[in-house]
Formats: sequence, structure tokens, C-alpha cells
Amino acid sequence: VAKYGNLERLPDAQNIETSYDHFYTGSAEIVYSNLNGTIGSVEAERGVMARLAASDTYVREEHKVKLRTDLTKGFLLPLDHSSLWLMTSFGYSFADVNESFANFYFGGFGNNWVDNGSVNRYRRHYSFPGMELNSVAGTTYAKGTVEWTVPPVRFKRLGFPALYANWAHLSLFSSGIVTNLNEVDESRLVTIGAQLNVKLVIFSSLASTLSLGHAVALEEGWAPERELMISLNILH
Repeated sequence: VAKYGNLERLPDAQNIETSYDHFYTGSAEIVYSNLNGTIGSVEAERGVMARLAASDTYVREEHKVKLRTDLTKGFLLPLDHSSLWLMTSFGYSFADVNESFANFYFGGFGNNWVDNGSVNRYRRHYSFPGMELNSVAGTTYAKGTVEWTVPPVRFKRLGFPALYANWAHLSLFSSGIVTNLNEVDESRLVTIGAQLNVKLVIFSSLASTLSLGHAVALEEGWAPERELMISLNILH
């Protein structure tokens, strides 16, 4: 629960201006996760995760309620340490599409140049690599993602004692999204991309991750949008 005052941008969408600068927010979610990997894996390789989230923004004596549900399922493939992931997300807002507080916003990988959060943010519901951050919006949406994680490459000797790499891991993915379902301004987009994570060790014990990503987003009637992402995740 939070109260905001004199705020010009939405707390969770930094490129979107607020329609009013004083408001209250509250949110809650239920998450179930059962993810695991085989011996020698660099991340989870199979399992299921489900999430049910609700939020409410109270502004000008009106409630802007949004509901969202996510479901992720991962399968091991015959290749060692390779997986196929299926991810879906659905959202519904009870407020008007012209109200900034009512919309869900999507776009971008979501990683910062220097970061300490999640490395693979393209898996989050709000991410849509290739498009500008927060450039896709809608009060309803349906999103699906297919991802193939390639077996990691492990390095026997790459670097020197103060800075060396343990492994590199490539993921290939494609997402599709429909916003404002069954409305006049319904939009459909597809993105195809890849992200390479390289695990680094600094000063023999401090682990970090260098991430490189590229994606192309396509929408009917518009020129393709492209995004290049470079991020250094410190001590994660």
C-alpha cells in the first residue's frame, strides 16, 4: 500500500504521465512456484509457476482496479541443459482506456545499463523487447511467449584471476500480444529476440552477469522496431 503526492509519472511506468498527481495504490498477489533443474544446470530447467495479482489505484474518489494472471510451464528437451518454456499472461482493467492509471504498459527488455535485479526480464509480463519502454498499452491484454534455452557453454579458461567467465547461456524467444481485445483500437504485435548471459567472476569471488540482447518487434502497418540491450548485473 502506498500514497503518492506531486508525482508526474506513474510509479510502474516511468514514461507515462499521471492524469492526477495525488493518489493511493494497493496491490496483492498469490504465487505458486515449483521449478528445478538437473545437476550442473545454470538456472531452472523445468517446472511450473502461476501468479494471480490484483491492484487498485484510488484517485479523485474513484477506484481503478486491475487483475492479472500469469502461467509458466517449462519442459526439458533431449539436449543436456536445454529447455522449452511456454509463458502466458492475461490482464483486465475495470477502468476507462483513456485513463492512464487504468492501462497495462509493455515494452523493452527492461534491463538497466548497470543493474542488480532479475537478469532475464524479457520473461516478465510487462516486457516486450523491440518496442520502446511503456509504448504498448491497453486495459485488456493477452500475451504468449515461447522460449528455447540453448545448452550453456562452459569455459575452462577465459580471463585472468581478477576477472574471468564461467559460462555463457543463450536464449531464443518469441512473444505475441493483443491489447484492448475486441475494441476499435485493438492492436496485435509480435517480437522475436535473443539474449546472451555471460557469468563473470570479479576479484575471484564476486559474481556478476553481463547480458546482451537484441529483438525485432513487428506490428501490421508499421515499420519493424529494433532494440539492442546491454546490461551488467552486479553481484547477482
